[in-house]
Amino acid sequence: MPMIPSRSFNAALTRRAYWLAVFLPLLLPLGWLMRDAPGIGWLSTWLIPLSLYLLLPVADAVLGRDVSDPPQHPRSRTGDTMVLCCAAASWALVLGWALVVISQSPAQFGAGTLTGFTLSLINLGGVIAINVAHELIHRRSQWQRTLGALLLSAVCFPCFKLVHPRWHHAKVATADDPSSAPRGSNVYWRAPRAWWLNTRRGFLLAAGDARRRGRPAWLNEMVGWYVLSLSLVLVILMALGPLAAALFVVQGLGAALLLEVINYVEHYGLRRAPEHDTRPSLQHSWDSSFWLSNALLLQLPRHADHHVNPGRPYPELHRSETAPQLPVTYSLAVLLALLPPLWWRLMHGRLPAEEHASGCDAHPTR
Repeated sequence: MPMIPSRSFNAALTRRAYWLAVFLPLLLPLGWLMRDAPGIGWLSTWLIPLSLYLLLPVADAVLGRDVSDPPQHPRSRTGDTMVLCCAAASWALVLGWALVVISQSPAQFGAGTLTGFTLSLINLGGVIAINVAHELIHRRSQWQRTLGALLLSAVCFPCFKLVHPRWHHAKVATADDPSSAPRGSNVYWRAPRAWWLNTRRGFLLAAGDARRRGRPAWLNEMVGWYVLSLSLVLVILMALGPLAAALFVVQGLGAALLLEVINYVEHYGLRRAPEHDTRPSLQHSWDSSFWLSNALLLQLPRHADHHVNPGRPYPELHRSETAPQLPVTYSLAVLLALLPPLWWRLMHGRLPAEEHASGCDAHPTR
């Protein structure tokens, strides 16, 4: 994308742009209110997918890449934490509203409307709930980590609380990390596989923690969080009916799979030798610097710095010019990953020479 502009964006403007994560969920009820307007109809539930996968790449191309780094003396983190809490609350309220709407007005949901409604909730779960939780589980504060786990339980993927900081960060870009896809691998195999193996790993980590604390292995943290997920399903089933309960489960599973697709994009084809590399470096994550996407995703695309400095809060993450650079914006990369031949054609020529030459441990059709 040679014509994409690069510029330094004002730090105060970027801080204000983080609030986009709070307002994005509101597009779903806004669209629902517009459903009877002329020419809207079933498109009313598609505002979020259209915004993320059509409008956002265009806006990224126009606004360009951000070449600025955060100030050397960061301000108080209270406001940045408030963004996370407000985004979590916004997502939870919209999810609750959506479940009530579908339980009370099922006749208004045709195939197109229901598909858009479901995809909107899946993307909100992945882009807002899990992304906010990802930031929170890296914090030192116990209440913030607990809030992150509550968000993950609401998308039926609480194992991420343990697996991400303790396994993914330690094993990234190796064959031991299911979320690090080798060159030539297929996202339709890798994402479900990573979801399953990470779930299993979460229970193994939690069981080990329980044993070290003198408790039975089955009486562990993950059992508690998954009981909470199951309890939410049962409460929704009893209060709102089977359609709402099914939607809750689908949005959670879909959000978790979307997370694994994003992981696939973030580390595709990058490999390190763990016997030589005791810690991951900037070379083991794909970086991206599109200003608008980075603001909406709370600097998640500055992924190389995050893996080198996992405790660094999102507003303080640095761009990484020496890291491999994604050639397209995040949401477009997710779409292309779902079209493996196009994805491979886009990425293989950009892989570092050693990965490109060796092929690593990839299976071209898996």
